[in-house]
Amino acid sequence: MDRGYKIYPTPVEFKNLNERTKKGIKFKLVVEFGGAKKVGTKLYTDVEWSNAIWSIYSYLYNKHGRNGQ
Repeated sequence: MDRGYKIYPTPVEFKNLNERTKKGIKFKLVVEFGGAKKVGTKLYTDVEWSNAIWSIYSYLYNKHGRNGQ
């Protein structure tokens, strides 16, 4: 996060709760860095996406190390 990465879910499939309200049920992850955005191809449920985000942050931390190398 300190290096400028932003990772967040974006809904791609919805369920109608009523006439006016929709709920996201399938999500793709978006990774932003340096003004560029990349949208992943894998679909996640509303329960899975938060674990996937932490997994990506963990990967980036291990790749760049504590000092950002």
